[in-house]
Amino acid sequence: MLEIRKITRNDDILPELLRLYRAAFPKKERVNFDIYLEDETGTLDILAFEDEGMFCGFSAMMSYQDLTQILYFAIEESLRGRGYGTQALQAMKAFYPEKPPFPFLHVNTTWKFREMIEFRDKIADKYGIEMIEYINEDGVKQG
Repeated sequence: MLEIRKITRNDDILPELLRLYRAAFPKKERVNFDIYLEDETGTLDILAFEDEGMFCGFSAMMSYQDLTQILYFAIEESLRGRGYGTQALQAMKAFYPEKPPFPFLHVNTTWKFREMIEFRDKIADKYGIEMIEYINEDGVKQG
């Protein structure tokens, strides 16, 4: 059964989480993770997903009042397609149960795999989330 726990700077799973963060997101999309670890506002959460002690993935989220945005979400590559991502999203929904009252904007860098976009659309359809996609065509042309 999938377990979720909040991560802090001194957490023993942090090296695995940072390794997955670097592997799952292109350098252009990453920020200094210390921002999340040193947050004193209480608006940023890092959640680790584990199954019987095995690290499965993580999410980094920002919350304000009753709104939550998932900034990063990744499942270990070897565990993808086994339902861990779905379980993690369902568990996060339990923490933040309301359907967002606004559409989600996905700024598509075109660096994503087709499967990731299909998964995003599947989840949006499943939970009734309106998704707006923006692609900077000039940026794509420039490489």
